[in-house]
Amino acid sequence: MDGFSELKEAVVKRVNDTGAYYSQPVLHLGRMIGTNLKLDGSTQLYPTGTYKISRTLKQPTSGWTKDAEGYEVFLPESLQPLKSGDRVLVAEIRTRYKEDFVIIDIL
Repeated sequence: MDGFSELKEAVVKRVNDTGAYYSQPVLHLGRMIGTNLKLDGSTQLYPTGTYKISRTLKQPTSGWTKDAEGYEVFLPESLQPLKSGDRVLVAEIRTRYKEDFVIIDIL
């Protein structure tokens, strides 16, 4: 095999590997284990600080909060803070150099 054929095969392999990486699923299901995130199908736990939480899930730490006019209102269960055992929908944000996980909803 000449040098050009080897170079061609190396480039084709690299392009295919890169395409396969970027075509993997970017939405995952997971569960909160304490304050850690565990993605379904994985044994790895992501501790607090290694994942991000959507702004809509960053609610007060109790069921009660104040609305825009200052009245106390009770947050429905779907808007209360994340807690251990919650099933979550997670988006995986990929760049060339790193992956970030963002919890986008509670299921």
